[in-house]
Amino acid sequence: MTFFIADTTALKNRAFWITYAASPYLITPWIYGYAANEIIAPGGIGYRWGFWFCHHNAHHQCSLMGLVVL
Repeated sequence: MTFFIADTTALKNRAFWITYAASPYLITPWIYGYAANEIIAPGGIGYRWGFWFCHHNAHHQCSLMGLVVL
């Protein structure tokens, strides 16, 4: 994505657009701490569902990467 941004944006705006593209990687670690606390909290959805979501997400990510590599 950064190659596309570097090739299609003006030098003046390039830092903004690269930071915008990288923002999920900067925000996710801080948000998922709260999500993990809600999963294992009393009255939350529980550890088993949290484990299922993690496994399910990894399975889909691997499948999508397989399509990209082919």
